[in-house]
Formats: sequence, structure tokens, C-alpha cells
Amino acid sequence: MQEYLKPWRPHDGDAPAPPISPPALLRSAFSLMGSRCPALLAYALLCAVMMNLPLALAGTGGAAVAWAAMFLSALVFLVAAASAAASAQTLPGGRKRGALESAALALKKAHVLIALCVPVFIVYELLMVLGLGVGMGLWRLGNGGAFYIALPLACVLATSFLSACFCLAAPSCALEKTGPFAALARSLKLTRGSRLAAFLIFFVLFVINIVAAVFTGSMRQTPAGPYVEGAVSAALSLVSLATVGGLYRLRTEGSRPKTKKK
Repeated sequence: MQEYLKPWRPHDGDAPAPPISPPALLRSAFSLMGSRCPALLAYALLCAVMMNLPLALAGTGGAAVAWAAMFLSALVFLVAAASAAASAQTLPGGRKRGALESAALALKKAHVLIALCVPVFIVYELLMVLGLGVGMGLWRLGNGGAFYIALPLACVLATSFLSACFCLAAPSCALEKTGPFAALARSLKLTRGSRLAAFLIFFVLFVINIVAAVFTGSMRQTPAGPYVEGAVSAALSLVSLATVGGLYRLRTEGSRPKTKKK
């Protein structure tokens, strides 16, 4: 219980970090994709499989099984985000962790990540139900005018902003041994000055995901449909994980004070 309630305290080298622009964050993300591609691709493929699992189970296992699969999908993404950040770290001697070593490090804190996943899952699903569910319902009924467009857009904006603020909570849980509540505070500290860049990237990814879902939904009954849907999910997960890992590397390694050579 103490691990869950342990307060966050400032870390050494956490002096105010300079702002990060969207191009700088993208460069860090794509640099990480280039150097750690096998690890990130493995995490992204796992996330893509889990993202499509609720749809596959909805028709066979019922709503309860689908919701459980959605929670598991969110948990897997948090573990993957922590693993991506772990693989981005530079260890003493310049060594980098491998994919399995990074995943094992994240899984050691699975119980803390589960506790973190509960509020994340609830808030995310509430925004999705409010934005997409209510918005699409008004559109099908022919009521609400532009409201059915404004409501989903507002929820996507809110989800993107919250993602930008708390995207480093999972890495903090796994790599800095903080509790779930302290990890949220730690993420707010680390993302200060970079939220606009992260927000823009996550917003674009959410919009691409929604647009892609519309097009791939009509292809779901075709032989190529599931593969196209899986490829899109994997690509979006890859960019998301690389963004988290790249931002964590910039904010932790980039903020460390340089040691003077004797």
C-alpha cells in the first residue's frame, strides 16, 4: 500500500527544462524509431492486436467481455509505453536495453500500472462515449445541428490534452518507482514546456485514427479489411510509443546537468 501512496519528490537534475517544439519532439521520436525499431515495432504490433481484440470479442463474449478486453488493451498500452521509455534510456557505458529487458522492467511494476490504468481507462472511455457515442447518436437522429460535430471534436481535443499531460506517467511508474498518483504528478512536471508539442502530435494521431476507422470499417467484411485495420493500428501505436519514449528521453537525459571534465 505504501508503494501506491508514496509521494513524488523532485529528482536530481530536474531543473526547469527548456520548451520542446513539435519538430524537436518529432525528431526525437523518429530518431528513436530508427535506433530502436525492432523493440518499438514489437510493442506496437502487440498494442494493435489488443486494440482490435474488443471488437472481435463483442459479438461472441458479450459486452462484459468486450469491456474487460478494452481495459486489458489500455493496460497493455501503458506497459508498452513504459517499455518504450525503458528502451530509450541510455545506461552507463552507453548500453541500451533490449526489447525483452525493457518489457521485463515494465512488467515488474504491472501491479502499479494496473492501478494507474483504472483512472486512465475511466476518463478515456467517458470522453469517447460522450464524444463519439452521443455525437453519432445525434447525427443518426438528425438532431443537434453542428453540435454532433462540435462535441466529438471537443472530446478529442480534451483526450489529446490529457494524453499530452499524463503520457509519461507509465514510464515514471516503471523506471522511477513511483506510485500511480505520484506518477501523474511526475508526468505533469516532466511534460511542462512540451505539452503543446505532444498535444499536436496526439491530436493528429487521434484524428487519423478516427478517419481510418471510418474507411477500414467499411472494409471489415473483405479479406483484406482486418489486415489494413491492423496495419493502421500498428502504425499509429508505433508513432505514439516513439513519441512517449522520445519525450521521456529528452526530459530525463536532456535535463541532466553535464559533468565537467577534470
